[in-house]
Amino acid sequence: MKGQGQRQRVDDGCPGALRPHYAADGALLRIRVPGGALALSALRGLAAAATEFADGRIGLTSRGNLQVRGVSEGDVESLVQRVRGAGLLPDAEHERVRNIVASPLSGRRSGSLDDVDPLVHDLDAALCARPGLARLPGRFLFAVDDGSGDVQAEGADVLALALGGGQYAVRPAGAGRGLQVEVQNVVAAMLAVAEAFLAERLAQDSNAWRIAELAGGGAALVERLQSSGWAIEHPAPGGQPALGGPVAPGEHLALGSAALEPGLIEQRDGRFAVCALTPLGLLTAAQVAALAAGSELSQAPPDGPRGALRITPWRRVVVRDLQLPAALAVRELLSSVDLVVEPGTAWSRLTACAGRPGCAQSLTDVHADVQAFAAVADSTGPALHWAGCERSCGTPSGSVVRVLATADGYRLHSNGGAQLGPRDLEAIRIEVAR
Repeated sequence: MKGQGQRQRVDDGCPGALRPHYAADGALLRIRVPGGALALSALRGLAAAATEFADGRIGLTSRGNLQVRGVSEGDVESLVQRVRGAGLLPDAEHERVRNIVASPLSGRRSGSLDDVDPLVHDLDAALCARPGLARLPGRFLFAVDDGSGDVQAEGADVLALALGGGQYAVRPAGAGRGLQVEVQNVVAAMLAVAEAFLAERLAQDSNAWRIAELAGGGAALVERLQSSGWAIEHPAPGGQPALGGPVAPGEHLALGSAALEPGLIEQRDGRFAVCALTPLGLLTAAQVAALAAGSELSQAPPDGPRGALRITPWRRVVVRDLQLPAALAVRELLSSVDLVVEPGTAWSRLTACAGRPGCAQSLTDVHADVQAFAAVADSTGPALHWAGCERSCGTPSGSVVRVLATADGYRLHSNGGAQLGPRDLEAIRIEVAR
């Protein structure tokens, strides 16, 4: 039986560090950073390599990964060796499937129910230890949510959600209920779902890249796993699956799901984190240097699963575990290199594809148009993703208005019911009229 949304291509074509995508401006290499946990030595090493072999910038993706572009074909191998030397390529066979997003504050914010940093580390190690899981598509996504609900709407194929009391729900995409396990069995359950996806895909003779594309979707996987002895999630009162803990009002921003607002964030332990937004999702060498210097002021270790620095799925970076004087200094430092560290900015709801000149498919210089829009746009309103063509690369999950370039100007397309207000419409007409 063929799955819903059957694809003709078996290979998803998603780029990696060892399989570049060749664009108009050269090769693009995407580097997986599970859970966004990035050692300072790795960040500095990648920034130096990007300056020497690429366009000098590091891109942040909607899955909390990194990419560099503008690499000449002759420099690709040299860049790969530098990536490997920075510790960012621990397993060649699995490098494209190490797609793991996780709560960047991991137990530190209101509504958090558990520290998920160790789970992310263990999940990555166990994923790489199973040769068969190297067959997962490059778009297959794992998410580990600490109960605050910040990444549970990121469209993951497999979500582990803290329920409190050492219990987790492990849910395949689209399933009404998933598995319920204790914390020590979370990694095994997540990988069991991934293996069930591969088995079900084979049984359906499907080329599906995501669980939602299978006939029966996540429910088919839950049925398969239940028959093999996994316990099913207990319904909460009212018959619905248990959800994570409550989230304090104002903590979430509607960009994809629940992006952290830029600025100071008080942690539950009395320390602070600084969240910085990167306009257009691009870090310059100066910004990388500031992030590294700021992270050294943290009380967290510079490397390892509990390190200070986190890349988020919302093209933001977070420096954690700062005493207040250090947090204020870090905020000032990041502001001085044009990272956004204050709430209430139009950039909080703006994303964009690469546009010209990097992408040959793009009809316009999207970044120039977004910058013009951001200068006059309101900070409130729906998320907007600007794209130079119909492919809409990089569109975030959730409710978003796509601003699509055409030969005759921009056309609006709403996902999830989002609608633009009159001020946005007027700003688009004024700033990017053709």
